Parts: sequence; structure tokens; C-alpha cells
Amino acid sequence: MLTPDVHEIPGLSEAKVGWRAWWVVSGRLTSIDAGDIWTPRRAMVAKCRYGCLTSPGEGCGCGLGAIKELDDLLRLGYPRAGGEVCAIGQVALWGRVVEGMQGWRASRAYPVRVLLPYGVPALARDIRDAYACKVGFKNFHIGDTDEASD
Repeated sequence: MLTPDVHEIPGLSEAKVGWRAWWVVSGRLTSIDAGDIWTPRRAMVAKCRYGCLTSPGEGCGCGLGAIKELDDLLRLGYPRAGGEVCAIGQVALWGRVVEGMQGWRASRAYPVRVLLPYGVPALARDIRDAYACKVGFKNFHIGDTDEASD
């Protein structure tokens, strides 16, 4: 599958921007649900695992998902993986976009801002340099919004 160059990203005023979470594995953002590595400087392209000809498909859960509100993402309670760093961030979504109650599913996405837990400055530099996106730090615990702060 060819991956479109990140320069294809429309202006943020044209794209939907939502929140999602990743594992950071060997300095790369990796989808929590499917384990797909988000290639630096390339748009992530959705591919349906259930047979839809175009993703996201109507009536299917396929597509690259993002949630509208950060608090809603934090309430999801993603599982923790031993030794892996969890990152949260905002992604630009474009192409075919389907809106749901809490967010969107899209055919293309790319990170525009990544937040890491405090204490990993070298990893923050790696992510910033690899993905050419904004990187910051935030105290957060997926599944516990009471401890989230700016």
C-alpha cells in the first residue's frame, strides 16, 4: 500500500482535528488497537480489516478514529502495556470522514500535536523530529480524568 506524503495534509481549517492515543514503540507512534506503526512524514491511510471497499465504510467501524474531546479520550481507559509509553495527541483527519457521536473516522490522518508523560525528554525530541509535529508533556492517566492537568 502506498502511503501519501504528509504534504498532502489540507490546512487545519479544512481537516477535522480530534484526539487519539498511541503506544510509543522504538520512537514510533503505534496504534493501540491494531498495532499499526504510523510512518513519520507520511499520512496514515485507513484500510478496512472487514472487507469494505472504501474506508471508513458506512455501518462498519473501520477508519482512522479520533475523539472530539480530550476528556472523552481519557475516560476510555485504554489498557496499559508493560514498559511502553502511552502518548495522546491531536490528529488531522481528511479524505472520507464519517462523523459519530463522540468523534470521527477518516480515510487519512496525521499527528499534529503529541503529548507525552513527563520524564521522557529524549523521546519527545525523537517524536518531534520524526513526525515534524508539536510535542509537549502532560500529566495524564488514561481512564482517570481527575489527574489530567495542563
